[in-house]
Amino acid sequence: MKPDTTDGLHLEAISIALNGRTLLSLSAHIRPGDILTVMGPSGSGKSALLAYLGGFLDPAFTASGHILIDGDDLTGVVAEKRRCGMLFQDPVAVSAPFGRWQSSIRTDAIDRTARPAAAHGRTGAA
Repeated sequence: MKPDTTDGLHLEAISIALNGRTLLSLSAHIRPGDILTVMGPSGSGKSALLAYLGGFLDPAFTASGHILIDGDDLTGVVAEKRRCGMLFQDPVAVSAPFGRWQSSIRTDAIDRTARPAAAHGRTGAA
């Protein structure tokens, strides 16, 4: 099925199920600059939808429908070739490890590294 306009993200008849039970069904066209909000209780398929869009949906789920970005059908494209990504905002997965890593940074090591680079004019963004 060809969308009316190719700009943006088209979700065509997306359906995601687990153990034979449909969790989520939707069709949407999200134009550049628009936002789509998907809300629901835990286990309703929100994260599964993102995983399907990214190409890494767990095989325990079944999914159907088409994902098009700017007219290109990405539905059968493997994750590493989709050229898109996402970062989940799980506070345990993101904040805790970063906090531990951040607190272990030694400023004396940073100072020793920064001084020679500054002396040779290699500071700032490349």
